[in-house]
Amino acid sequence: MNQLNITPNLINEQTDNPDIAVQVITDFEKEIIKFIGQGSTNKQIADKLSISPENLDKIIAKLLEKTNTRNLAHLMMYTAVNNIFDLATQQ
Repeated sequence: MNQLNITPNLINEQTDNPDIAVQVITDFEKEIIKFIGQGSTNKQIADKLSISPENLDKIIAKLLEKTNTRNLAHLMMYTAVNNIFDLATQQ
């Protein structure tokens, strides 16, 4: 049985240790993730953010690479498991 690897590899804080690769999810990327979680299409997200669908595709590809996830479902699981959003403070 294959096991889904969802271990943390993102650090949302800066570090003084040069040996640690820091991958920070930006506020803009978090906004994109929220739209994805709400079920918005890429075209809807691009329109809401006033960017081209092509640029959105590039941003999402970089985000998948940054988080070492394979697709949007895996990205959503990753953000949930790694508590990327502090749901206690969101309304």
